[in-house]
Amino acid sequence: MNKKHTNAFAYINQDEYLNVSSSGGAFLGIAKVFFSINKDGRCSAYGACFDENLNVRHERVLTFEGTKRFCGSKYVQSDCLEAYKKAKKDLLEGYNVLFTGTPCQISVLKNTLKSSEVNVEKLLTVDIVCHGTPKAEIWKEYKSYIEQKEGSKLKFFSFRYKPAGWKGYPTFAEFENGKKYINSYKISHFITLFRKDLLIQQGCFNCIFPGHYQSDITIADFWGIEFCLPEIDTKKGVSIMIFHNEQCEEIKKCLSNYAKVMIEMDDDSYLIYNHNLLNKTLKPKEYDDFWQDYKQQGIGFVICKYAGNSLKEKIKFEVIRMLRYTGLLYTVKRMMHKA
Repeated sequence: MNKKHTNAFAYINQDEYLNVSSSGGAFLGIAKVFFSINKDGRCSAYGACFDENLNVRHERVLTFEGTKRFCGSKYVQSDCLEAYKKAKKDLLEGYNVLFTGTPCQISVLKNTLKSSEVNVEKLLTVDIVCHGTPKAEIWKEYKSYIEQKEGSKLKFFSFRYKPAGWKGYPTFAEFENGKKYINSYKISHFITLFRKDLLIQQGCFNCIFPGHYQSDITIADFWGIEFCLPEIDTKKGVSIMIFHNEQCEEIKKCLSNYAKVMIEMDDDSYLIYNHNLLNKTLKPKEYDDFWQDYKQQGIGFVICKYAGNSLKEKIKFEVIRMLRYTGLLYTVKRMMHKA
C-alpha cells in the first residue's frame, strides 16, 4: 500500500531546544535551517517577543541565537507595524527574510509587499495556528493587577512555562521583589480567561484563515499526538509542522538532520484533535456579559466572577495541578478516551 503524503509532520527538536519552546521546538528547527542554508548571504528573522516592559512586539534579529527571543507562546496581539517596514526594507536590500506570526499577520505582510511590488523570492513565512488573540490593553491591565496584588513590579512572565510541563498551560511569574510563582492560581487568571475564549477580540470569531494557509509553513502544538502516534514520547512536547509549497522542500529535507523525531502523517487523523487548523474559535455564551462587566467593574471583578477566584475554585485548581504533576490526569483522560 502506498503511503499518503500529507506534508504534515510530527516534530520534536533536540533536547537543548525543547525547554525554551512551547511544544516540540518547530520554530527553532526552521530558524536553524534557514540560517544554515543561507549562511553565504544576509539574513534577518522576525517574530514576537517581550520588550523591557513585557509588552509584546515583533522584533528583528540577524542570527539564529537571536531567534530564541521569539520562543514561547505570547497570548497577546503583537505590535508588527515597524516589523513590516523593516522586513520590506530587508527584502529590497537583498536579505533572506524569515517572518513568523499569526495567519492574519502573515496576510498583512504579504499584501503590503504585493502592493509595493516587492520581490518575495527570498521571503520564508511561518504562521502559527491561532486560537484568537487578546488586545494588548487588557494584558497591560492584568500586569498592573498582579503587580498591585504582589506589591512589586513584574520582571518576567511566561504564559506556558515548559519546565512545569508541556500540557496544561502552566504559567510562571517573577517579580522584582524576588518572588517567583510557578503554575499558581495567583498568576493564572489571564490564561484561564484566555482558555475560556473570553479575552479574544471580537473579530477573531469571524476569522477567515483556518484552512486557508497564508504561509509557507504552519506550526502548532500537536494535540492528540498520543492517539495519532502513541509510540512517541510526548513528555517534553511535540509540534505539528505542515508544508504548503515546493519552496519548502530544501528546508524539509534539512530539518530531519536536526530533529530528534520527524515523522510524516499518513492520514488526516491529526485534524480531529487540532480544531483551529480548519475551524475558527466559536464565541462563548458569556462573552458579551464578560466585556460588559469588564467595562463597568474592571479587571478585578471579572477575575473573581469568571476566572475561578473563589476558595472552591482555588482548591480545584490545586487538585488538577497535582494530578497533572503526577501524571495521573493524563492517565484518566486516556482511559476516558478509550471508554
